[in-house]
Amino acid sequence: MWFGRIDNPKDIETELTKVSSAIIQSFEKACPERKIGKRNRVPWWNHELKTLRKKANKAFHTAYRTREQKDWDKHKEARRAFKRVLRKSKRESWHDFCTNLENVHESARLYKLLGKSSDAHVTSPEWRMDKNA
Repeated sequence: MWFGRIDNPKDIETELTKVSSAIIQSFEKACPERKIGKRNRVPWWNHELKTLRKKANKAFHTAYRTREQKDWDKHKEARRAFKRVLRKSKRESWHDFCTNLENVHESARLYKLLGKSSDAHVTSPEWRMDKNA
């Protein structure tokens, strides 16, 4: 980058503006703006779980505020109901995933199992014969 002659503070500001704009242009070229997609959603989450979690959290805040045993019991029951439905939903989702996986071609099935991630590697095992065998 070429800097001009600097004789006074105004020249410093001018050159600083040039350097700053060059840095910003380089950044914008290297990192273009893009729309951020949706967060990864889990397949087992549903509206019922959302409602039950809200109820359990509300019961907790009520029990924490009042410190009464009956409110703690309500919270305990609401939390238990939430966890019960959560486990059921996760179990059903896993069952659906496995059922749908059995209907897919083998190569697509392997790809789906690995989760389409670049860090999952499949290596073939090395079969070695024992010398005594």
